[in-house]
Amino acid sequence: MGIFLCVLGAMLIIGGISILIKSKNEKISTPVEPCMNAIAVASKSKQPSAEKRGIAGETLISQLLVKLPKEYHVMNDLLLSSGKNSVQIDHVVVSPFGIFCIETKNWKGKIVGSANSEQWTQYVQGRQSSYRNPLLQNNAHVEVLQKFLSSKKCAPIFSIVVFATDAALHITNLADKELVITKDELLYEITQKKDILLNAEQMDKTIEILTKANIIDTELRQKHVEGVKAKVELSEAMSNAGICPRCGSTLILKAGANGNFWSCSSYPDCKYTKNE
Repeated sequence: MGIFLCVLGAMLIIGGISILIKSKNEKISTPVEPCMNAIAVASKSKQPSAEKRGIAGETLISQLLVKLPKEYHVMNDLLLSSGKNSVQIDHVVVSPFGIFCIETKNWKGKIVGSANSEQWTQYVQGRQSSYRNPLLQNNAHVEVLQKFLSSKKCAPIFSIVVFATDAALHITNLADKELVITKDELLYEITQKKDILLNAEQMDKTIEILTKANIIDTELRQKHVEGVKAKVELSEAMSNAGICPRCGSTLILKAGANGNFWSCSSYPDCKYTKNE
């Protein structure tokens, strides 16, 4: 057994040296494909823990929303059709004071970003990670809700991104109907709206529309998850190749206050940005 391990170790060392020599001598002209393979492997290895964290965060926020007064109706985990695609909304609160579309994130540490940027950056114990901007994601959810409710008198829909942690949030350029908050602020912010915008009949109709539209079929929900993953992978592949995932223009490296970042060459028509 000892001899076998020695031989195996020698083979691995020789193989590693040969790979290093080859990588130095060969010019790599298309680094995107191996990069995407690495991303795919990494995403698969991280998926279970990320998925569990996401579910834990949504569960925590659901438990908080139950504490709202009785005139607030809470709907969790809605899956709505949007043309050929579908969108999953973590929480919708229907109240006399407006409709609240809530996206939950279970990220910790310091979160830095802009309402318009494609990605936000997380800083935890000296490590830096970039994630898709959840506010843009949730604003797309708001648009779908508006389409479903457009035939009825629809109260304003407020977009809320809530962190199920005590994250330190540094988010800029928020619009009037956009909130990025932590769990401790959630109930307070929702109940600050005092103007009556929906009567009981309008609330019931809104709830009825969303309940009927909610997709509960297990297979369709799984297809939605797979579709979202495919879109994320395509977006990453395009940006890694220097192509804007939004409009197809070239990405340009620029210097910013928080470091270098990639920006779409079609700015200001396209405001796509990505951290280096």
